[in-house]
Amino acid sequence: MNRVYDKVKSWLFPKVLKSYPREAQESNNNLNRTFWNTRRLLIQIQGFLENEKLRIRIEGNFTNNGLNHEGKLYHFITSFCEISLNNDKRGRYNITYFLNPNLLEIIGDNYGNILEARIYELITDNEMKGFINYNPLNCMYERYFNELLMITETKSNYTVIITEKAIP
Repeated sequence: MNRVYDKVKSWLFPKVLKSYPREAQESNNNLNRTFWNTRRLLIQIQGFLENEKLRIRIEGNFTNNGLNHEGKLYHFITSFCEISLNNDKRGRYNITYFLNPNLLEIIGDNYGNILEARIYELITDNEMKGFINYNPLNCMYERYFNELLMITETKSNYTVIITEKAIP
């Protein structure tokens, strides 16, 4: 079974990164894999949460927009975290993230600590330093999430999914 990030790799690398040095290709591949693994972790955490609203996720796919400009490739948002895989004008990947300031209160200490540890692991990884960025929001995260839910109704790039509850 071909995973989504493998599809992105096969779609993107031949077109944009063919002439890139090996180090840049490896960096992009690592960031791509990191994004999808972090997304998977967030979905797993959502599956253990009782509240259905906390299991809502918004996923944005912008890979059909072309890569001649700087922007998002994928956007993943929950009520407690946001993460996106982006490319710059040169085709180099980076990841931006934001954790809801009320993370521990919303999803509990256990899951919150797991998520915080994962993010800390990413930002302190020597290979990824400079490519993982914190993106502070200038508004309350709950309001931002609710506004994005409304935007998804008119934007075809976004889909809203409710993660199924995991069986304990």
